[in-house]
Amino acid sequence: MAGLMILSATPGWAQPAPPGAPAPATLHLVCTGIVRYAGLGGATTEAEGQVLVDVTGPAAGRIKLPDLLLSQGHDKTDTDWRAFESLTIAETQIEGKVTLGFLNKPAVTLDRVTGHLDVMSAGSPLSGESPLFGGECRPYDPNARKF
Repeated sequence: MAGLMILSATPGWAQPAPPGAPAPATLHLVCTGIVRYAGLGGATTEAEGQVLVDVTGPAAGRIKLPDLLLSQGHDKTDTDWRAFESLTIAETQIEGKVTLGFLNKPAVTLDRVTGHLDVMSAGSPLSGESPLFGGECRPYDPNARKF
């Protein structure tokens, strides 16, 4: 058949992109690390936690933060996923903000070279050098099951 063209697509996270290639349009990441939050009496408490990140376009994405970072009275969203605001995607870094409350808009920075994710909030009692969440990310397939 003349003019018939077959296209095959593989997810952007399936294999590393060659140097200079454009960033994949969709990324699904699971990040494991340390959550820092204000515990009883305002003392900083640490716990292991997990963050999920979906980047679905050149300036679109969402993040699911650990429950420990969400206030008790937070509004329930689509299974607690939060849309990124001001998302920028560069070759070596992804940055954005996410609204957790009226005055709480943590900055999210993902290093695309090392896979390290930091969630920093200037409006929290824990602001300063330590991130609210710091961890390492790896790609995952949201349509695949482990078992």
